[in-house]
Amino acid sequence: ADTVEKLLLNLAQAEIAEIGSRGLGKPAPDLAGEDLTGNPMKLADYQGKVVLVSFWATWCGPCMRMVPHEKALGERLKDKPFELVGVNGDIEPEELEKGIEKHKITWRSFKNKQGDKSEISEEWKIPGWPTFYLIDQKGIIRKRWAEGVAPEVLDREIDNLIKAGAP
Repeated sequence: ADTVEKLLLNLAQAEIAEIGSRGLGKPAPDLAGEDLTGNPMKLADYQGKVVLVSFWATWCGPCMRMVPHEKALGERLKDKPFELVGVNGDIEPEELEKGIEKHKITWRSFKNKQGDKSEISEEWKIPGWPTFYLIDQKGIIRKRWAEGVAPEVLDREIDNLIKAGAP
């Protein structure tokens, strides 16, 4: 029982540390690297907009089921201060390319693996794919959904943040 208690304590301490660094109400961590085409990209470039960070991959069924809604969001909010930013967990470039083409994915995504640095998904300690972070115009994390979220909840929360930031 001692080892189980130690394991649970370690897990709880790790989760508390995570909440402290990437929890609700905390600034989103600096995220900089390359997009899927190798161009430089920074999360800070989207400051002033509501940002939905989507951790996705073509091998993740639930991720791909969210794509039509993510596309609809981008279309519906194209004239609003909103940006959808992905973090893609694909390893096989051919599979990724086929998935992007098949599903007509247009938003920019970071490569999860940036050179010899640790994976973004590891740094952000996501519990599973997909995971979504909703960040307000000031760069503060307002919501986190692990392993999916209902489209109507996503719409409502994004719309509320856009309205809250409107002059």
